[in-house]
Amino acid sequence: MTFMRIVIILVVILVLMQAVGWWAYEASQKSGTSPLGEADIEVVKDKQGNTQASSDDFEAADLGEVTYPIIQLETVGGVVERTIHMGVRQWAWDPFVLEANLGEKVRLVIHNADVLHSIEIPELGVSEAIPEEGAVVEFMADRRGEFEYSCGAAHCGKDHDKMRGKITIE
Repeated sequence: MTFMRIVIILVVILVLMQAVGWWAYEASQKSGTSPLGEADIEVVKDKQGNTQASSDDFEAADLGEVTYPIIQLETVGGVVERTIHMGVRQWAWDPFVLEANLGEKVRLVIHNADVLHSIEIPELGVSEAIPEEGAVVEFMADRRGEFEYSCGAAHCGKDHDKMRGKITIE
C-alpha cells in the first residue's frame, strides 16, 4: 500500500510539473517578452506573417505580441549568422516553417516546453537531441531547397510521427 501511495504522489508531481512548464511556455508567448534578453533587435514580419527580429535598433522596436520565430541576423567574419528561436512541445513545432539563405550559418535556439525531443534534418546532416531544458543546434545552409525536419529518434508520445516541419533555403 505504501508503494502505491508513493507512485501516486510521483505521478501527481510529474503532472503538475508538466502543467507548470506548459503554463510558463504559454505565458512567455502571450507576454511579448523577448527570449533574446537585452540583444539589439528589430521586429519584422516574414512571408508567413510570423514575427522576426534582426539585430538593429532595439530601442525603436515595438515588440507587441512576439511569437516564434524570433530571428536575429548578425554578420561574423563575413558570414551571416541567422539565429532562430523556436518552440517545441508535444506534438508541435512553433513555427513549423523556417527560412534561411544559402551560405548562412543557422543557429536554432529551441525552447522545449515538455519532454525529450530531437530534431533531424537528414539532407543537411542535422541530428540533435533536445532535452527538457532546450538546445542550440547549428548548421550551415549549404544547399538550396526545401527540407523536411522532424522530431527524429526521441519518441515523444502518441503523435510523435506527426511532428514535421520544413526549412526553405533560398
